[in-house]
Amino acid sequence: MAMRLQPGDRGAATKWNNSTCALSAQTQQELLQTSTRATQTNIKKKGTQEGQEHSSEGRGLDTLLDLLKQHRVPAAHLGMVSVVLSSHEDHKMFLLVVGVIAIMTAFAFSSFSKGAASFPPRVPSVLPWFGTALRKQYGNVFRMLLAGRKVVVVCSASAISSIYAADENTLGAHEMHNTMYYAVSGSKGKSTDVYSVVTRFILPTLDQRLSRRAMGDLTAPIALALYAKVKPYTQMKNARVPLMKFLTEPLCYATNLIMFGSRYPQNIYENLRTLDETMTERFYGLPFWYWPSEKARKTLLAQIGDYLSTKDVSEEDGWLGSAFKKLFRDNNTALREASSHLLALQWAIKENFGDLESFMANVNLQTLEKPYFTLLTSALLETMRLNAIFIPVRSAETDFQLKDQGRTVTVRKGEYILGSVQAAHMNESSYPDHHKFVFDRFAHGEHREGRLPTEGQPWFSFAAGKHLCKGRHLAMCELKLVAIVYLYLFDFTPVTKGPSPWWPPRTTKRNIGIPRVEEIFVDVRPRRDF
Repeated sequence: MAMRLQPGDRGAATKWNNSTCALSAQTQQELLQTSTRATQTNIKKKGTQEGQEHSSEGRGLDTLLDLLKQHRVPAAHLGMVSVVLSSHEDHKMFLLVVGVIAIMTAFAFSSFSKGAASFPPRVPSVLPWFGTALRKQYGNVFRMLLAGRKVVVVCSASAISSIYAADENTLGAHEMHNTMYYAVSGSKGKSTDVYSVVTRFILPTLDQRLSRRAMGDLTAPIALALYAKVKPYTQMKNARVPLMKFLTEPLCYATNLIMFGSRYPQNIYENLRTLDETMTERFYGLPFWYWPSEKARKTLLAQIGDYLSTKDVSEEDGWLGSAFKKLFRDNNTALREASSHLLALQWAIKENFGDLESFMANVNLQTLEKPYFTLLTSALLETMRLNAIFIPVRSAETDFQLKDQGRTVTVRKGEYILGSVQAAHMNESSYPDHHKFVFDRFAHGEHREGRLPTEGQPWFSFAAGKHLCKGRHLAMCELKLVAIVYLYLFDFTPVTKGPSPWWPPRTTKRNIGIPRVEEIFVDVRPRRDF
């Protein structure tokens, strides 16, 4: 009853049997079922006429070969199967299928091996990969396994621009939106539902309410609110303060007051910062001491829920808040869901003039874009180039071909594509002395009102293409106002600890776009008497 093998076949059969475990369980089950039916047909009436026996065996062989064709086994392998099965005199189809499974497994392994050696190269591990180290070793495109997902990483400016330009039906962002939404709010929803709310309602509202034209009317109110919050420090002769809190708490207050109105909770800074400090761990699903940030998030959601629950919508709800309250009510959005979306938005927003107060009362975005702020603009853009590592991640909804410097990169459906912005920002051919802070790097081009002086250079801190940051005008407004107010009012002296230099501050290796830095204390002294 044993299967007869020709000399030299036994070694091949052994290799095949050793690799059968690689086939999917479904494929193996289909083959075994087909084998069993064929075997039962062939041995049901042992001793019947030889012609009938051969006919049944032929039908079993044809059925098995058809199944193998459905699984795209090459013709050469089908030929081997046919020869082996035809030479089997004892009709033990069940045993022979083990060899057939092994043939398919060998084919799968050979295809995998060929793929691993082809372009783009596969990174063997997920050791720290942000930055330029892997790009230098593997080039501008490589594959890696990240959190169980197959990811194609691209580093060139042209490829990253292609990601931003791709249609959402080709490269989808819904999973990334849903992951961030859950990390901030703790609310899990269908990724397509969350993405639908974001793209159909929230982003168009932001596009309208934070446009360059709209910011022309909002700049002065934000500036005055910021100045009023900072001015009390000018009455102190000297104060030692944590730099980040000193810069961001007044800005958070001023922005919230104008954007969400006087009804919006004004005491949210500490809870928002507590939540923000754990965002990396939440995003990557890492263990951490969750209670402080969980308590902070619960408090924030309750405060935002109370804000959204007021019956009327008025000017007291601010420029953005009034629009969102109306939007959520018109679409019957549940309070918890609406609060979660607003908390996610709140987390995303967080950063020689003569008489400063008069300047603040009359300032607008067009004023901040004048040529006499060219160096300030350049210094801010250079800071973002060095520190912002915004990471565009998209999931391929269909097979997609990406152009990268004359080569074609194929991204398969179900894979993810990631743009390493930091690698593009640190490319020496684009930015000589890329590791240095060159404050006037962007100050030598032609000045054009309403346009950043980064055109022609790979600068992605505000994303690009269809996914250009909706809050870019607000962000530049805030950054310039903070620089103007603080540098006009105060002198800063770093508080050094030990012999090491105080700047730049050490950053964490793991982040989700903007690196977290260690706390820095500075001595603040007013520049003049008030």
